[in-house]
Amino acid sequence: MKIYLYALASILAIKPCQAFYIPILAPYSYSQDEDVPLKVVTLDSTRTQLPYNFYYAPYCKPSKIRHQRENLGEVLSGDSIQTSPYEIKSMKNLGCTLVCSKKLDAVEAQRFVSLIDGDYNVHMMLDGLPNLNGLRETQHSKRGFPVGFYREVGNGKRAHFLNNHLSMAILYNKGTEFEGIRVVGFKIQPFSVKHDFTTDSLGNKKSDFCKNTTNLDFSKVTELQQIDSKTGEIAFTYDVIWVQSDIKWSHRWDIYLTADPDREIHYFSIVNSLMITLFLTGVVAMIMLRALNKDIRMYNEAQSIEEAQEESGWKLVHGDVFRCPSIFPDLLAALVGTGVQLFIMTLTTISFAFMGFLSPANRGGMLTTVLVLFVLSGSAAGYWSARIYKFFGKKEWKKNILLTAILFPGIVFSIFWMLDISMWIEGSSTAVPFGTFVGLLLMWLGVSAPLVLL
Repeated sequence: MKIYLYALASILAIKPCQAFYIPILAPYSYSQDEDVPLKVVTLDSTRTQLPYNFYYAPYCKPSKIRHQRENLGEVLSGDSIQTSPYEIKSMKNLGCTLVCSKKLDAVEAQRFVSLIDGDYNVHMMLDGLPNLNGLRETQHSKRGFPVGFYREVGNGKRAHFLNNHLSMAILYNKGTEFEGIRVVGFKIQPFSVKHDFTTDSLGNKKSDFCKNTTNLDFSKVTELQQIDSKTGEIAFTYDVIWVQSDIKWSHRWDIYLTADPDREIHYFSIVNSLMITLFLTGVVAMIMLRALNKDIRMYNEAQSIEEAQEESGWKLVHGDVFRCPSIFPDLLAALVGTGVQLFIMTLTTISFAFMGFLSPANRGGMLTTVLVLFVLSGSAAGYWSARIYKFFGKKEWKKNILLTAILFPGIVFSIFWMLDISMWIEGSSTAVPFGTFVGLLLMWLGVSAPLVLL
């Protein structure tokens, strides 16, 4: 009883405290007029499986493109985080500003057209937050913004328009427990605007649309920026507005966890399928139990030793179930070991996710964790494969261990290698660099395979 009283007193003595955000990423506070780097990530589409590097499209480029260091999961998922020419300063609203103007040749114009036809979206990132599409308050998230759009003009032809102006809204939180501000939201609304240029006395080109830099009214835009082989000079512009928000830094990812209704998972259908599966499983189980109970009662009511020794019903099955396979027993043992390895990897990954270690703020963390856990679970695969192989009464354990270490990873690695070659040919950003490819090979042959032998 005293132990419970001491425990209760200890709990009551604990003072209220503020919990820290579980992801390893620490918040960063920006001071007034401090540079806030805007980075570009990738171009992707729900219609294709080929994401591209942001600068695959002929967008404006900075004087020097710098790549951010990426973890293994980011590289394999095709993310290519790079610097951009957009200049943003903390707490400083920016009117219509010209990034650059460029004249597209026929190849560059066709590249924009193909991206628009493929429904590609542009993904940017600010302070670790992916951009959301649209400036209005919504209860769901839609990441990225479309490269452009098209309209049917008859005779099966399309007119393509490029989103060349970006209106950015940056949400920030200003608390009393820290100095400066913290970014808690990042939204972009794209527009298509046909800019007319004038040249000042110094010979600098300026857009007529950006003359009124503070009050931009896109409803009055009469001409959109069309893309075709005859496209002339295109201006890329943007404006920035800072909006104070009550969202805490620890909850800034909440909106990203709410799916877009257009892409929302149909949970009702999933639950309905699970219920039907459980019902059918229960029906089959009841039929099997009735048959087993009948046989068990018959065995228990045996009147003599001769009757007890005479096997019938389900007793005849055990000889077929537990016998060694006549062909490829080592293959079955290797598959069982690999299955245990995959089960441990999946269970551990789900456990880490429940504990909050796999946050969406840690880009590529999920894929990196899955690969590392699969490699470290090699010893479990070797143990269970050897155990099943020994149960079969076989003695060529070296052959079994070698098959377990090579079979499943070898098949996956071969498929991955062929897909990677096709990605290189297509110029996709998911093409794995040679160094990463060698690193994966070393993880397999240098870590996973030796663990199988233990």
